[in-house]
Amino acid sequence: MRLNNNESSHVFFNKVSQRITGSEGFRTLSAPVSGPVFDDLLSDFWTQGFTGSDGPSASAVNVWVWDETLDTGGGWTGLKDQNNDNLDAGQGFLFYIYSDDDFDGTPEGFPKGLTNEGVLYGGNLTRNTGSVQAVSNLEDGRFFLSGNPYQQTIDWDMVTTSGLSNTVYVYDHASSSWRLWNGTSGDLTDGLIAPFQGFFVQGNGGNGSLTIEEADISPTDATFYKANSAKPLAVEFTLEKEDQANKTWLNFNEHAKSAFDPYDGLALQPLANSYLQLYTIGPENTNLNINAFPNAQDITIPLSMQLYEDGSSVESKGTLGWSGIDQLPDWYKISLVDTKTGQKIDLRERASIEVEIEEVVQNQEKDFKKRENISLAGNPPNPVPVAYKFKNENTRYKLEIRYSESGLDDELPTSVNLQQNYPNPFNPATMIEYDVPNRAEVTLEIYDMLGRKVATLFNGVRSAGTYEATFNAGKLASGLYMSRLTVGNTVLTKKMMLVK
Repeated sequence: MRLNNNESSHVFFNKVSQRITGSEGFRTLSAPVSGPVFDDLLSDFWTQGFTGSDGPSASAVNVWVWDETLDTGGGWTGLKDQNNDNLDAGQGFLFYIYSDDDFDGTPEGFPKGLTNEGVLYGGNLTRNTGSVQAVSNLEDGRFFLSGNPYQQTIDWDMVTTSGLSNTVYVYDHASSSWRLWNGTSGDLTDGLIAPFQGFFVQGNGGNGSLTIEEADISPTDATFYKANSAKPLAVEFTLEKEDQANKTWLNFNEHAKSAFDPYDGLALQPLANSYLQLYTIGPENTNLNINAFPNAQDITIPLSMQLYEDGSSVESKGTLGWSGIDQLPDWYKISLVDTKTGQKIDLRERASIEVEIEEVVQNQEKDFKKRENISLAGNPPNPVPVAYKFKNENTRYKLEIRYSESGLDDELPTSVNLQQNYPNPFNPATMIEYDVPNRAEVTLEIYDMLGRKVATLFNGVRSAGTYEATFNAGKLASGLYMSRLTVGNTVLTKKMMLVK
């Protein structure tokens, strides 16, 4: 395989295309054959920091392999020898591609192309046929960087796996994000993986294995046939800010579990300093880009939105949109709740909303771990689940899903009702939901245990309906408090606990 910037070329990087487009940055690639393949694959690109590279004395490498055996659960290790380091067919590696291919001060720029010397699959005039066992005995929860060893697109849904999560992760430099697919949901189009494209898989249950076969090569009409198959219901959310975007999915799946399961897709840290990120927070504060859970379940899910510029979290505004809600039966009701303003939006009534993207601030409980700034002075950050976990009350926005097969959720309340606050205990904010059956004067107040009023959350007229209010106790001391709802002549109270 030879680099050629002017002639037609075959696929090598992220997308099924004849060109390597975009700008310099990280790409995940795959070995087409086993052996010392790095020099054959990369000899016409600039490499540095290891024996046999163009710049062996450089302090930083630009080629890494993934070591799934490290105590941290896996991590990057720099290449040592371009001529002699081995890679197995179907094993992936990470490459930082420069615009300047020979560092002469005049960047060749993009697109870049890769020509083929008459070989059907692999490089070095070696035909890679039959099956490739990319990994075996992968431990539960550990990641492995695999890849498509063929010079044709493969279909992830046809690949033979055992003891692995259903979700595959492919890095897209153009969008500074990981593209996911769990068999039915995600933005890796129908699970199609381009030639020599590297991708992550994760062990689930132990003894994880992955075998890629010629039969997994996607036919031309693969998308047509898959479009006819039944798919679980899913709602797609997209966060946009100017030219940046990121997606997350709610996947209603009868085979899913309430806890983390093979249909979930983790939120992985992008290999970039500046990016937009959107994900939900699942069981045990697990950050998810695909959140799969059983049908017919009432649940409230925190929704996290973040913007990073030059490695630092910043506040901004963006647009949150959603699609797929019309596919759900009428008895599914999904609302977006802003816990700061108390606004509650029925997703069926509109398709988008302007949102506030808040800065991530380290707190005293160390829920937040600062992200490493990406630099060629060292290894890239591990693309493992996002490096920090939020407690539920730390996210401003939440998705509230309510299910009633009879459709009763759409009816107006028949009586005054004050729900228990959520979360409880709380710190510092909590949500209070209440029902008003008829138009009436309504007051919602908060008292301490000495009977002193500490807050008035609402005082006015409400029409019949269900409402939510946010109580922020940031300036109050820990202890018991009481919410007091008055609707006409009816008075209801609930105790709640503030723990700081």
